[in-house]
Amino acid sequence: MLIQTANLRGHTFLNRLNANSVVLDCGAHGGEFARQIRQRYGCRVIALEPNPTLFATLPKLEGVTSLPYALGDRDGVMDLQIGDNYEASSLVARPAGHHSTVPVQVRTLATVIKEAGLNEIDLVKLDIEGAEIPLLASTPDDVIRKVGQFTIEFHDFNHYVTPEQVRTALARMRKLGFFDCRMTRRDHGDVFLVNWKRLGMSFLTRWWVLGIEKSLFGLKRIIARRFGGGQSAAQLST
Repeated sequence: MLIQTANLRGHTFLNRLNANSVVLDCGAHGGEFARQIRQRYGCRVIALEPNPTLFATLPKLEGVTSLPYALGDRDGVMDLQIGDNYEASSLVARPAGHHSTVPVQVRTLATVIKEAGLNEIDLVKLDIEGAEIPLLASTPDDVIRKVGQFTIEFHDFNHYVTPEQVRTALARMRKLGFFDCRMTRRDHGDVFLVNWKRLGMSFLTRWWVLGIEKSLFGLKRIIARRFGGGQSAAQLST
């Protein structure tokens, strides 16, 4: 069986994208994920990055629409907490080296889908520094089901959220018909969820991903730590 998953910038997803796909990149940072997924698949990308400093650095790429929004649990304006690492800026937690707060525009997933004129989204990447928990909890079932896949960096590894909050979120997603796979061993820093009926993900494919590809990715991560000069498996796979 061919490799079923892809990993870009530490985010794993089922390799079912093409030039007709639409990807929502939330927490676009410097645009690396948007650039790479656009280059690999030729798909349409909507990139959201609320940090004004990072948004100013986003490259102008054909097929990529960049918006200065945060994805959150309500529409409006919220305070973004900014620390020494701009990529760790958060709506829900105070990052290390916190030095300033800026008001930013926030959109719900339902609003982004409506404003983009879409009926569905093939992949949503969530790297939103703890806001993934209230976002998922507040998004209606019918909106969640408009998404083919999520690839999520849950922030239990830096204590922005708790493991119990993550488990609760994943339990709800399973009830909505999503298959989930955690690619990190000690935390939930790389989890992907597939609307498996919509994507036609068979039992055999799910077994292959959980039984084979997850183990191969873990082995690659170990090799990267031992011989890669500190590079992560995700970095080596880009």
